[in-house]
Amino acid sequence: MTYKIMTSTSNGANEYWAFVKVDETSTTDFSSTVLDDVETKLKELMKTIPITKMKVVTEIAFTSDLIFN
Repeated sequence: MTYKIMTSTSNGANEYWAFVKVDETSTTDFSSTVLDDVETKLKELMKTIPITKMKVVTEIAFTSDLIFN
């Protein structure tokens, strides 16, 4: 199973969820099949993003309503 991390972002009046990139200069979404890697990335992100603004999703959940709200 592949895991991806999403963050809640806002651009003024609109709030939406976006996939986390591999790094600040990358256009590639972070993804991993290893939960330890996901945990490491979450800990890195928590230095600047509150955990309440992040979600871990799988490819099965990508069609979830949270993406389209």
